[in-house]
Amino acid sequence: MNLDKGLKWYKTDLHLHTVTSPCFSDAQSSPEDWVKRCLEQNLNCVAVTDHNNGDGIDIIKSVAGDRLVVFPGVEVTCDTSKIHVLVLFDPKHGSSYVNEFLVKLDIYQEDRGKTTTSTNKSIFEVAKIASERNGVVIPAHIDQFAGLGSLSYEAKNNILNDVNIQAVQIVHDFLYKEDLNDNLLRSKFENLYSSIDDLEWKKWKEVASFFKDKDIAKLTFSDNPLEEKSAKHGLNGIGKRFTWIKMDNEVTIESFKQALLMPSVRIINDTVYQETQKFHADTYIEKLEIHKTIYNNNQVNTIHFNPQLTTIIGGRGTGKSSILKLLRICLNLSDEIEKYKEIYKDHSEFSQKNDGELGVFTDESRIDLVINVGKSKFEVKYLHEQGKENFSLIVHYENGAREDFDNSATIEILKDLKINLFSQKQVYEISKKPNALRDFIDSNLEDEENKSEEIDILINEYNANCLNIFEIEKKIAQKSSLEIKLNELNIKKRNLNIPQVKDLLEKNEIYETEAKYIRNYLLFLDDKIINLEKNVNEAFVFNQYNFQLTHKLELDNLLAHSSHVLGVVNESILKEVEKLKNHYDILKDQLNNSQWSKEYINCKEQLEKLKTKEVNLDRLIVENQNTQSEIKNIEKNLEDIKNIELVASSLKTKNNSILIKIKSLRQEMRNYRNNYLKRILADNDMLKVEVNGYRDKIHFEKIFREHIGRSNGFDGDLEKIINYCFNGPAIEKIDKFYSTIQEEVHTGANSLGLGIKFLKHLNSLSISKLSMLSTLLPEDEILIKYKTMGSNSYKPLSNASAGQKTSAILTLLLSSGNTPLILDQPEDDLDNSLIYSLIVDRILKSKTNRQIIIVTHNANIPVNADSELINVMNSEELSFNPVGTGSIDNKEVKDSICTIMEGGVEAFKYRARKYNIEV
Repeated sequence: MNLDKGLKWYKTDLHLHTVTSPCFSDAQSSPEDWVKRCLEQNLNCVAVTDHNNGDGIDIIKSVAGDRLVVFPGVEVTCDTSKIHVLVLFDPKHGSSYVNEFLVKLDIYQEDRGKTTTSTNKSIFEVAKIASERNGVVIPAHIDQFAGLGSLSYEAKNNILNDVNIQAVQIVHDFLYKEDLNDNLLRSKFENLYSSIDDLEWKKWKEVASFFKDKDIAKLTFSDNPLEEKSAKHGLNGIGKRFTWIKMDNEVTIESFKQALLMPSVRIINDTVYQETQKFHADTYIEKLEIHKTIYNNNQVNTIHFNPQLTTIIGGRGTGKSSILKLLRICLNLSDEIEKYKEIYKDHSEFSQKNDGELGVFTDESRIDLVINVGKSKFEVKYLHEQGKENFSLIVHYENGAREDFDNSATIEILKDLKINLFSQKQVYEISKKPNALRDFIDSNLEDEENKSEEIDILINEYNANCLNIFEIEKKIAQKSSLEIKLNELNIKKRNLNIPQVKDLLEKNEIYETEAKYIRNYLLFLDDKIINLEKNVNEAFVFNQYNFQLTHKLELDNLLAHSSHVLGVVNESILKEVEKLKNHYDILKDQLNNSQWSKEYINCKEQLEKLKTKEVNLDRLIVENQNTQSEIKNIEKNLEDIKNIELVASSLKTKNNSILIKIKSLRQEMRNYRNNYLKRILADNDMLKVEVNGYRDKIHFEKIFREHIGRSNGFDGDLEKIINYCFNGPAIEKIDKFYSTIQEEVHTGANSLGLGIKFLKHLNSLSISKLSMLSTLLPEDEILIKYKTMGSNSYKPLSNASAGQKTSAILTLLLSSGNTPLILDQPEDDLDNSLIYSLIVDRILKSKTNRQIIIVTHNANIPVNADSELINVMNSEELSFNPVGTGSIDNKEVKDSICTIMEGGVEAFKYRARKYNIEV
């Protein structure tokens, strides 16, 4: 992590010897070799702790320069116990400061560097003297030679309670992790040491057993052994053991002390460290730059953020919440608060161009936001131009490439980052509305887990099918009347006036059809004869060519022969065409003289005769034709209906499958919601969340009213419906209710005892609208239960106070997701016990996995949640420029917290005296 501000993690080895120690074997190695080995081991911070000697510190610091943080220190041998203790001082000090400390232990220059040198003072006296010089005291290798094995239980307890002893160095991690029997322990120690007796290692076991569960920092350092099983020191052992420690970007002894106060969140020793360890989330906001607003004129104000926890503090009216408003604007999250009228109004007034009274922007205002996404850097630029917002984005990739994005693309990318920003009022609204919490849970599901879109597509398909079925069934409803009509027409056809007229008409209709075919054939034949004559005459005409004299005779003879052949063929074809013409004439005569022709003529003559007998033949002919046409149309319609009956049946089958699929997806999503909640609350026994399928009554009433088009009224009827549907297995009762309604709305039955007006309203709905009821399934109910400190029973959140509701939802928000979470004064409505027991605990557990940014006026959050970076806003004026930035390890920041949040040092001490608490 390369940050300018706040806390960061350092890989440390704070028990290292140099050539100054008499037992250092690589005597010919140089300070450069020593520093090089540290850097090869990727150490960021080390301590020079030679035996009873500070002489080797300055040369190491000089060589290390700014490549390595070096704590000046010493390994002191105490009194007759020969206990070794590490004493470290601030990195600003050097050899002389450590040697002055040794003098106070009665270790003088002539004794430094000797193997027999020790102080005559006890470990407790050494710790007290070190504390007076602002040192950190760490009993060395407590479960090994020269450790605490010789101390009594009482003495070990005194070490634990001594305010001057802040940590211990452990060696044998298996003593703290496993309960091994003596035989296994003996085997392990015999493998580790050339010679060791049972009495020795059993003392070590007692030491480990004592400190195992004690709340004291347990550190692992190398003591840089020359090699395994060697008591001597050397370069090779540097960094073989290490501890990751979170300290300020400017490492001081005070920052180290602060880390030791909170070992669970600031210390990771190598017994638990894994190579895959992540110290912060991949996505985090790095800084916000504010240009030319009414609060900073021509200045550029920069707000820095830490990848873990950043808090923004300040008195009321210092602009701390304004920082979050600018973040909301730059992240394009303003629409999220539109439904919260008061919040949105305040935000809108803030984010407009200044009109002399309201608005923070000028025509030249710009906000730049830098977001780290993996190993890429996103630079978001927001411009407020003539009352319009304009976004742009530059992405700098790890390989050095750059990509620019316009307004619309930037907005989509910001949306994909899923950065969350909540005000206290938003959090409280979520606690009141289960659907808001459900939406939040769904927004944190993976894309493949959130089935909402797929369900919506299926519902739309189901409803479209219902409309098609409705239209088809309207057509199918005509089937009976068409069949009756067809029967009538067939009777009419049979009874058309005089039977002989009917027979003649039918015969004439056949003859006319046949005559039409014969005429068409003769026309076809005549056309072919004409085309043949024309094509033959044109095909055999070819212009002669006057060849050159040399070959004229030869070529003329050849072509003359060919022309002769062509002429013969031409004559032959023309003869055949003449034959075809004769055939045509003969065929015409034959047809005219055929029996068919005679009967056709006879039929026509009879019809002509009938016309003279006052029979309205024209009318009968037209009527017969119309009847035939109607019969054909009806038969076609009936055939179409037969086909669409199959379509309707297929659509109904498909809709049944869609309903099954919707319910299956709902079950999948319910499982994902359950698993998600179990995962994020696995280490939280204060909250319990249940996902109850199809049990959200409020959602059910809402979607039912929307579907029937009545946002209010019919309250009694809706109450009866809800009581019926939710009394028992909801999905079964709801399916039965919809089935009953669809049947009874047409039959007039009323098994549910619903009001007449309500039934009339349902009856006014289309059949398709009623069919669509089947997809109106209530959402899952998210039931949150909580318990207070010291209680064993869980209560529904609906019965909780406003503060308890808010704290429960905050706990969920803090536990959810791995993208940045920004909170504006979440402690409003909460008492300090809730903040400490729920919120602080959750921040400590979550901030490694996600960045958290909080505007707060409660000291519990920056102090007890160990904020990696604190921005102190100016109490003298409203501005965007912090007057202090750093961690609580920084004295100026610490003083600001005490002044702003505690009322000052004296006020804090006075309260402590009133509480009878020693400070």
